[in-house]
Amino acid sequence: MAAMRGDSDEERGSPEGSGAAHIPPTIYVIKFHKNARREAVEFLLERIESKHKYGGAELFVRCEPQQPGKVSTVAPAAGKGLVVHVSATKIKLLEIAEATELQKETSDGLIQ
Repeated sequence: MAAMRGDSDEERGSPEGSGAAHIPPTIYVIKFHKNARREAVEFLLERIESKHKYGGAELFVRCEPQQPGKVSTVAPAAGKGLVVHVSATKIKLLEIAEATELQKETSDGLIQ
């Protein structure tokens, strides 16, 4: 779903905004071993997606499609392991940068 012209950046970056169906680009890829326990994979993915107040990171997770002819389970017994793509809104990335006190040099040479 494309964002409408009247939408603000905050609405597009918000899960509740009108651009809620839009998923930001992948910022991190996690590939689980083919023998990874289903419970372990589910636990990690739940931590990544959960709200901060429940101990989560509030990020988006998408599973990479399985190869044709393979069983689509969380931890397939045969073939390759599960591959997930993690993404975040601009607002979430800014929150993470602020929480980790990330600093960047400006074009004037100042550290902010």
